[in-house]
Order: sequence, then C-alpha cells, then structure tokens
Amino acid sequence: MTRATVLVALAAAFFLATASGLSSRFIFEAQEERILRDSAVALSAAVRRELVEEHVSLADSAQDSIFESGLADDAIEIYKGDTRVASSHAAQLIGLSAPNVVVRSPLWLSITVAIDGDVWLVVASPRDRGERALRIFGWSLLLATPLAILVAVLIGRSAARRVTEPLVAFRDRFIAAGPGQEVGPAPSDDPNEVRELDTAFRAQWQRVRESFDREHEFAANAAHELRTPLTRMMLLAEHAAEGITNKDGRAVLDQQIEEIGRLSRLVDALLVMARSTDSHPVGRDAVNLADLTREAARTLPFEALAVPRIEAPDEALVRGDEDLLRVAVSNLLDNARKFGAAGASPRVEVSTANGRVSLRVITPGSRISAAERDLLFDRFYRGPESRAGQPGHGLGLSLAQHIARLHDGDVSLASVETEDPCFVLDLPTWRPV
Repeated sequence: MTRATVLVALAAAFFLATASGLSSRFIFEAQEERILRDSAVALSAAVRRELVEEHVSLADSAQDSIFESGLADDAIEIYKGDTRVASSHAAQLIGLSAPNVVVRSPLWLSITVAIDGDVWLVVASPRDRGERALRIFGWSLLLATPLAILVAVLIGRSAARRVTEPLVAFRDRFIAAGPGQEVGPAPSDDPNEVRELDTAFRAQWQRVRESFDREHEFAANAAHELRTPLTRMMLLAEHAAEGITNKDGRAVLDQQIEEIGRLSRLVDALLVMARSTDSHPVGRDAVNLADLTREAARTLPFEALAVPRIEAPDEALVRGDEDLLRVAVSNLLDNARKFGAAGASPRVEVSTANGRVSLRVITPGSRISAAERDLLFDRFYRGPESRAGQPGHGLGLSLAQHIARLHDGDVSLASVETEDPCFVLDLPTWRPV
C-alpha cells in the first residue's frame, strides 16, 4: 500500500507537469493569436486614418504607420491588390492569406485584414518567440522535477504510513499472540474498516484455537486411554509365554509381545506429539547431552562392527526434560542404525559453541534423494527403503524434531544430496538461573 501511494503521488506529479506544459502551450498560442489580431486591427485603423485625414499617398502613410506601430519584433506588410507597397522587413515576404484568419506556417503566425477597398495589411509574429517561451517553461519544469518527485515521495510515504499504521498494528497484535494465547486489545481509535477486520479475525482465531485444542485433547486422551489396555495385554502375553513349552506357540507369543511393544511406543510418541511447543513448557533441569548420547549408543542394538564412533566432551549441558531428550537422541541414533551401510559405524559429534549445543549424527553409506528431503520430518512418512525392510511408524525424525522445538531448539538435515546424511540436533546451552 505504501508503494502504491508513492506511485500514485509520482504519477499525479508527472500528470500535472505534463498537463501544465500542454495547457501552457495552448494558452500561450491562444494569447499570441489574440494579440496578433488586436495588433493587426489597430494598425489597419491607423493606416486608414493616415489615408483619410492626412491625404498622403498609400506608400507614405503605410510606411509611417509601420514605423509608428511599435511592433518591432513582428513582420508587417501592406498590399494594394497583389502588390506589396510597404514592409517592415524588406528582405522578408509573408504574403496574403484569407482575411481575418490566423495562419500558422513553420516560421510565422500571420493574419490578413482589410484596410480600405483592395488595400490589405498583413501582420506576422515569429513562431520561434513562442517556442522560446515554451522552452524556458520546459526547462524550468525539468529542473523542478527532482524536487517535485522528492516531495511526492515524502508526502506519499507519510500518507501511506498514516493509512497503513492501524493495519500494521493489527498484524503485530496477531503475530505477537502465539498458539493458545489471547490477541491483544484493539485501540479504540482504529478506523471502522480495521475494527471490522479485527472482529472477523478474532472470531476466526477463536475457531482455530478451539479446533487445535480439540485435536490435542483428543490425541492426548486417546493415547492415554490406550496405555492401560496395552500394558495389560503385554503382561498377559508375557505371562502366557512363561507357561508355553511349544516352540511354535512361544514364537507366536513373542511376535505378539513385540507388536504390543511397538504399539505402546507409538502411543507414547503420540502423547509427546500432542504437547504444543508454546503451551506445554518442558522441565528446566540441567541435562548432559553427551552422557545421553553415550547411553543411547550403549542401549540400542548396534551390530558389533557398527558401534557409533562418538566424539563428545565430558559435559554438554542443556536445559530441559531428560526423558524427552533421551527419546530424541535415541531416535536419531536408531535412524542411523537402521539406514546405515552394513558394518559401517555412524559418526556422532557433540559440540558446544556460541551458546548452543549441537549433536551431529552422520549415517555412512546412505543417500537421501531430493524428493525425500522435504518429507523426512512429516509425521508417519516412510521412504521406500524404510517400507521395504525396516519396522516403524514414520515418527522417529518428526518426534525428535518436535522434542527439540519443545526445548527451543530444532532438528534439521545439514547434508546435501550427494553426501552421507547428517542430522543435527541443536539446543540452547544450559545456564544457571
């Protein structure tokens, strides 16, 4: 809107300048014609008086009238019939034209009027006189244009800011309100249009809040209600497995226990995902991310030749919930375990710099296509390789990212398509309160 207002101001200035130039030219030429016509009529009357009152010859009276006319810049000619009998400029020839009609030629603006009978007076004004005046006006306009543009820009910006200030304040109120928060009150002096817009957006904002609240509540309640029956199913399956000696029956129960475990982990993940990054603050305890990384590497079932190579200091403290951070770190390492090349050790680096703690997990021998890069952190997304031979629900990376954001951090893919995948968990360093 600011740019549009400035553009309108510039266009208005340009239009006014152009209109002023054209109208000035039209007015100047109309004024020249009127002056020329008046001069011709007055001079013809003077020549007529000379002829009647002084009783002198036409040549003498005409020459005296031309001399006394005071029209030094104009060309004057007097004809009897088609013969020129007097002229203010002997070397110039204007010539007769239709009576009382202003004629425009490339050099002259001329008019022919009758003196008496077949005696004619021709008065001509040089066209370059008007052109000189218009050139002076044009140069004046051109030199004044930068100042006019500057004034137009300043006025346009000032007017646009005054007009858009309520809209900017309206935008800032909604930006400042995070999910689940109330929007700040609108000033009472806002224009009616902005107040109506504010009312409409508040109503829509409330509907969106209620929709998100219902979604989070449903996910949390559903996951919570599922935990109890899943736990009982797990206990019953384990108890039944203890009393079975048949290998086939025991294998079936073991598979059932494994599936129940996977389902339980899914429910736990959904409970975490239901926590909003704005309305559910995490703990404020100091957590040693280096120790969590080493513990996760020992706990996960890595092959003997593919144990992660960890480069980490003794301490890399962050603030947050230790259980949640353990889940995030374990998910990143488990992702490297699943998709790394057989027998290749993932590289894990923990470092502290500029008030941040970074955990880098590099998966050797794997590649992520360009088509997959934008989908990796989508919930329940599983790539072709994962669907073909790896168990899971497609929540590992999205859950790790969500937990990081609960701690004012993030998880991202830091490698390009032709490199080994490198996932980075970035968190703020712990500081004593």
